[in-house]
Amino acid sequence: MGTVQAYWEAHMDLLRDEGRRTIWVGQPRMRSADFDERVFPGGLTYSGHPLACAAGVATLQAYEDDGLLENAVRVGSYATGRLCQMQEKHPFIGDVRSLGLMIGAEMIKEDGGPDRGLLGRIMKKCLDAGLIIIECGSDKNIARVMPALTITETEMKEALDIFEEALV
Repeated sequence: MGTVQAYWEAHMDLLRDEGRRTIWVGQPRMRSADFDERVFPGGLTYSGHPLACAAGVATLQAYEDDGLLENAVRVGSYATGRLCQMQEKHPFIGDVRSLGLMIGAEMIKEDGGPDRGLLGRIMKKCLDAGLIIIECGSDKNIARVMPALTITETEMKEALDIFEEALV
């Protein structure tokens, strides 16, 4: 059984096939009996497909059950604080901005202009050490950090240690 199917069956209480017809949509499955007594209005992109709605509800429930938003705030605050400490030591780090775990650190030249080349060198050092950093911004001079919502503070510390080492 695939992990996606296992997840859906465990968390969405979708019933196993009991000899009835099964509608397969990717890995998750729905029984045709689920629609025997109510109208299924479509299958169009924006028509409220039951499977898409169930996925949305399950996602929101997982966010709540697993404390993902609280984790994003806690670990994001830690990461932003660490980057601000680095900013004090390294004048080429311009603006540091964040919203939860969506974090950006700008690389600038002495005159305050964007430094795309510096970011490229930092990204290469990070990659060599096992950390993938992505560039963003219109000038491609912002290091974007946007990890999974499940990242732990220990994992974030390890990533930021690699990033800080790449700054030298």
